[in-house]
Order: sequence, then C-alpha cells, then structure tokens
Amino acid sequence: MKKVLFAFCMVFVFSSVSAHPQDGLSPEGLLTYYIKVFNAEDAAALEDVYHFPNVKIQSGKLVVQESKGVPIDYGALKKSGWKYSKVKSIKPISIGDNSALLEMEYARYDAKDKEYLRLTGFYVLTKNAGYWQILSFTNIGAPVRDTPTR
Repeated sequence: MKKVLFAFCMVFVFSSVSAHPQDGLSPEGLLTYYIKVFNAEDAAALEDVYHFPNVKIQSGKLVVQESKGVPIDYGALKKSGWKYSKVKSIKPISIGDNSALLEMEYARYDAKDKEYLRLTGFYVLTKNAGYWQILSFTNIGAPVRDTPTR
C-alpha cells in the first residue's frame, strides 16, 4: 500500500512540475491571464505567456525578440503614469486547433484609478507547446511614448 501511495505521489509531483498556469485556458482566458501577470510584473509568468521568437508591430516598426525575456520596460511604463491595466473586451476573430487571432481592448490606469489610455490590440496566439502563448501582437492607439518595450 505504501508503494502505491508513494508512486501516486511521485506521479503527482512530476506532473505538476511540468504544468503551466495557462494549461487548459482558452485563447480568451490566456489574454485575461496575461493582463493579470502583466499587472503583477511577474517576469517568469510573462516569459511563459510569450512564444519566442516574439514579433510585434509597434508604432509602425517591426520588433522581433528572438530569445526569452520580458519585452516590457516597466520603468518607462510607470513614468507614463501606469499603475495597472484592465481588460475592457476580448473578441475572437478566428480560433483554430493550434492558432488564434483575437482583438483585445484594454485600458491603462494611474494610481488614482483614473483611465488615461485605451488601446486595441490584435494578438496572434499559438499552441505549439501544448498551451496557448502570444506569438505576435500589435496595439492600435498607443502613441510612441506610451508603448515602452525593451
């Protein structure tokens, strides 16, 4: 009996080690989770949300990040007045078995809970690793100074 219990515990431990918080999430759920870990400034979770290489179009420029790392400059973002972001709406445009295109409207808020910027982002997701990740995105409505990245 002890051997069976031990074997069960080992299976549980090893299966949870390889689990990802976004396992089982829908594409819409991934974007909601993304904003949550973005607000928490959780670098490890953000790295797992992004698929690398990661591509974005920012202020008309193509930005490619080949290797892991958080593509967000929180220092510059905070200088713009940012305290947190909030999802306004998520609209699936097309969802397949391993790829999805979604539109997300979200807003940035300052420390007084005042909305100071509203953006629309288009996100291409992939499920290459067995769970959804952001492969590429572009934001519409963000001035150059309000879209800090690395």
